[in-house]
Amino acid sequence: MNITFIHLSGKPDHSHHQFISMLDTLLARMDTETKKKKLQEEHNLPMTIKLEKEMNDMCNLSSGIREKGFLDGERKGERKGKLETIRNMIIDGFTNIEALKATGRYTAEELSAVAASLH
Repeated sequence: MNITFIHLSGKPDHSHHQFISMLDTLLARMDTETKKKKLQEEHNLPMTIKLEKEMNDMCNLSSGIREKGFLDGERKGERKGKLETIRNMIIDGFTNIEALKATGRYTAEELSAVAASLH
């Protein structure tokens, strides 16, 4: 298996390589109609029904990947904020690990992470 990494700039108009520019256009944050128009006009790519379907599939896939990344980052940020709040409450003397454990609201993993951050 071979793996090739391609660095896309996100700026299709700035690439001097046609293939890279086409990929940049396909994966850019622009609506599908604009992408179709750019591919037809700038890359002389005839928009057949098959190509249009494949392009829509690719655009939907990249949007899904971007959305998943956003949601994953959001969850990590929420978890980090939650753990920081718990840690600060313990440091400020409002609660302790045993009291938090008794509530049943926090996982053992969360409480272990907070306890580890206190030392």
